[in-house]
Amino acid sequence: MPYVVQYLPQYHWPSFSTQQPLHDPYYQHHHHQQVYAPQVYAPQIQPPPPPSYEESMASFIQSLLPGIDTSSITATLRATNLSISTVLIGIIYTKRRYPYNVRLANLIVGFALANKFNDDNTFTNRSWSTASGVAVEELNREEKQWLEDIKWGLLVNAEDIWALEQYWESFQRNCYYTV
Repeated sequence: MPYVVQYLPQYHWPSFSTQQPLHDPYYQHHHHQQVYAPQVYAPQIQPPPPPSYEESMASFIQSLLPGIDTSSITATLRATNLSISTVLIGIIYTKRRYPYNVRLANLIVGFALANKFNDDNTFTNRSWSTASGVAVEELNREEKQWLEDIKWGLLVNAEDIWALEQYWESFQRNCYYTV
């Protein structure tokens, strides 16, 4: 007679009222005892996903230039896909010209000037208007006045860019996200 493994009938997995029995047609057909499957792990609450680059950069910009809505900055950064160096130069331009009371149009013109100074393929002011929601006439007027006031001097010290880049990296490491 072959050796057959038999399970102890008095052994049961811990059962909870929320558990469902295993439904296997083979075992139900042969009238075997149904066994409740144990829940090995308790449900775990997952942390929220980390913010995107655009969201964290928008929070960073808002920490430097308060008063601008992060959702507007995020939308503009998503639409333009600017390089980090262009964004940092745009922040430096904007901070130089408007140390206080920055409006979205001021920041967009700073980004546009940085994009035109730093990159060969640039957006038109109409594209900036579409990306940011700021009227193209306002962008044109602001850009012209800005360039006249600084006498077209768009150079930025490497130390300023390096310092701002270090601050950005510190901001990311310390997770100061206000999104």
